[in-house]
Amino acid sequence: MILDRRQFVALASGLLGNSLYAVASNAENNSRLYLSAASDAQDRHWVIGFSENELTVSEKFRHQLPARAHHIAVHKALGIYIVIARRPGNYLWVGDLATGSKLGEFTVPDDRHLYGHGVFTRDGSRFFTTENAWQMVNGDGGRIAVWSVTRDGRSVTMTRDLEFPSYGTGPHELLLKEDAKVLIVANGGIRTHPNRGREMLNLESMQPSLAYIAAGDGQLLEQHSLEIEFHKASIRHLDMNALGQVVMGMQFHGEPFERVPLLATHEQESAFEVRCLHLILSRDRWHNMWVLYAMICQANILPLRALEAI
Repeated sequence: MILDRRQFVALASGLLGNSLYAVASNAENNSRLYLSAASDAQDRHWVIGFSENELTVSEKFRHQLPARAHHIAVHKALGIYIVIARRPGNYLWVGDLATGSKLGEFTVPDDRHLYGHGVFTRDGSRFFTTENAWQMVNGDGGRIAVWSVTRDGRSVTMTRDLEFPSYGTGPHELLLKEDAKVLIVANGGIRTHPNRGREMLNLESMQPSLAYIAAGDGQLLEQHSLEIEFHKASIRHLDMNALGQVVMGMQFHGEPFERVPLLATHEQESAFEVRCLHLILSRDRWHNMWVLYAMICQANILPLRALEAI
């Protein structure tokens, strides 16, 4: 499939909320490789690679996945990407960056499911995933699993070494700080169960939080929560901006007319002060909000005070 640049812009706008990543550049023909998780009208699920240059966009590969995916983690030095299943999925699908071909597939234990996100260490030797210990009907079932990753030619091995608490419920995206010593985890606060599909089981009592956790042993270093009136603003997606602040994108699960924070920044060892963009949304504009904060996080924004004029 070949698209012109105008069609590509439209495609990219639609895929931002569905994991679209520029992962490599080719100086010879001024092109870039993109990866995306996607689903079609027949409810089939794919990982798609396509390249873009100044004139056209061309699909390079397409591989069917066992179920819907959410995020794609990339490690350029190892030459691999990992597709992570969407909640309540259980698979990690590993592919080759050069050819797109499958290098391996791994699953979490039967009493766990994934939340769609993962992050590599800088050297690619370890991979962290957010998971749910779903049999815990009381207390916080959020878990961080640590995997060892090795590549030997055309095969990749992932070994599950240990896990520790996320110190919350429903952990979603996580980041690893530059020093590789601290994980930053968005605990969305929403309890789910694989037998109940994507039903949210605790909206009235949910407690989202931002947790800073020692990457080596899982010790909780800091934890911060929103004010109680905003407890239905589920902290979901994270990025780091140019000032080293954590940028948070939130999904609100209360009434659409309420004025609530949807975007905020935070710095470790600082008070949890919500400096955010407030919007009043009708329900048919939720997708636009997801696209907005995906665009902001992808762009590594400056402090959100600069966005108050939007």
